[in-house]
Amino acid sequence: MASVCRFRIRTHNYEFTGGLRGNLGEFGDYFKTWNWESGFRYNEDSRIERVGGNVDSSALRAALLDTNPATAFNPFGLNQNSPAVLDKILVTTQRLGTASLMLEDLKLYGDLWNLPAGPIAFAIGGEHRTEHEKDEPDSLIASRQITDPIKPPLGTSGANLVADFLPTRGSRDVWSLYWEVRVPVTSPTWNWCGLHSLELGYQERFDNYSDFGSTEKPKFFFRWQPIDSSLTLRGTYSEAYHAPALAELYTSQGQILVPVDEPATLTPPGTGIKQTVGGNPNLNAEVAYEWTYGVVWTPAKLIKGLTLSADWYHIDLRNVIFGLNAGNILGFDFATRTGTLPNGAPKGGVFSDLIQRDPVSGAVLSVDSALRNTARDITEGLDYEALYQLNTSLFGHGNFGTFTLTLNGNYLARFVQQPSPVERKVNFTGEFIGVRFGSYPRNRSYASLFYDGPAGSWLGGVDAGAVVHYVGQYSQSDAFTANLRAPRKVREWTTLDLVVNYTFNLPASATQNDVAGYVRDGKNVKTSGDKDKNVMPVSTAEYNPCGWRAWLNNTTITLGVDNVMDLSPPFVDGAPENGYDERQANIRGRVWYAALKKRF
Repeated sequence: MASVCRFRIRTHNYEFTGGLRGNLGEFGDYFKTWNWESGFRYNEDSRIERVGGNVDSSALRAALLDTNPATAFNPFGLNQNSPAVLDKILVTTQRLGTASLMLEDLKLYGDLWNLPAGPIAFAIGGEHRTEHEKDEPDSLIASRQITDPIKPPLGTSGANLVADFLPTRGSRDVWSLYWEVRVPVTSPTWNWCGLHSLELGYQERFDNYSDFGSTEKPKFFFRWQPIDSSLTLRGTYSEAYHAPALAELYTSQGQILVPVDEPATLTPPGTGIKQTVGGNPNLNAEVAYEWTYGVVWTPAKLIKGLTLSADWYHIDLRNVIFGLNAGNILGFDFATRTGTLPNGAPKGGVFSDLIQRDPVSGAVLSVDSALRNTARDITEGLDYEALYQLNTSLFGHGNFGTFTLTLNGNYLARFVQQPSPVERKVNFTGEFIGVRFGSYPRNRSYASLFYDGPAGSWLGGVDAGAVVHYVGQYSQSDAFTANLRAPRKVREWTTLDLVVNYTFNLPASATQNDVAGYVRDGKNVKTSGDKDKNVMPVSTAEYNPCGWRAWLNNTTITLGVDNVMDLSPPFVDGAPENGYDERQANIRGRVWYAALKKRF
């Protein structure tokens, strides 16, 4: 039976943001450095998803059993059924979703007192947010009567049942309090040998969740210039906490039938298996421990305009919330196997407890892919940057603008996953590990060269440049390679972007410049006592700020092209839907664009 699914999705977003700020100087000299800010934000997203062309399995069963030729369904041949028969079988499902966030916050910051090296800076703040989420599938979806006729065709072993999600809703309130203090131990104006400047800092955040209890996480940091301002050493240690999102907790679980190509080849290719999907009310919060240290070098005496920086990072994320599809789970389990069972099934894989197999043939029967917590993810790497600004006035022949050359990059030294506390750690650095997670190449970088025209001339509004993006090569694990070939290399991907911006910075009108004897509005004469006397303007036409100059001033015109060479992304056969890794590349090809921006 041929059918075309029609998707119609309508979304609405409403957002309001407002705030107030002020200074406490009116309460005394001590409070002159103290400021306060308060804000309010409300955001609401609503979504209506209608899918037409789904098959009502109950109606199809009834039509197949119908003995009346005029109303029975004929599965043989094309165009054998009337529109009236098809209308009874093909139905439209609807799913409504709403998510809202309301947030109020208040913060206060200023100097506590002065030390010889400078003032101790302090900040304190608090916020309250309320979250609501609601998911309302219609009765057809909830009854599990709907079959997706697209992947694969109805009647095959892989017919895809739409998950029987039930209406769900959830809400929470979160109260937060945070503070930060920065202490200057030494400074450029008060220091001693080896401590040109040293600043220490401490932050702490306290959160109370209505559904997860309370948590407190600190952060420590330092900034040290041992010799002078040209060399800076810096480092941080911080802890983080992330409670599961409402959708991750309260989305109901359901089962779908999906076709799989199992790496162990015990299940016939394309066979439909049951896959459990949905949320998990037993999820734990994610916690992270991170430390970084780095250096910034600005050798102004050697090369003026050059800045070099490098930072090493280590992130230890625990209780990671993740959800894999059946193909990923089977692939991970096969790639990390330690042996083989008598029926030929992999043994000792990281996700073996999520896979149900036939005890005799070893064929896959079902996979549990509902959200869950893994034990640990560890990421280590190096962020580096080189920035060089060349002002053409240095050559002594006038100012012709500034050239800025930038190189930013990341070297991924280690990305390790540990599915559970009792499992071994698996290093996926430089590998593609499925559509859900994509790839983790060791090297990624971009370089840019921009030119900014000199101020005071028509070139002052010019901002033009070129950007080169680079993604290094990586490999595919055999668990995600078709036909179980040996791991293959995925080539690097390098693209070039060009952009030209021009901003009109027109000279201020006469009403904005000082005119002898006149104040800025052009209508009052200054008297000897600095008092104004109303008179007629010299020329209304000359001093009118609302003409074409006012509209053209601060207007930016942008022309650009991405992927100038129109390069296709490298092929990844482990991503069967699109044939490339969406996290590292795209298939847009060469794209021209233009933009017009006006700043008031």
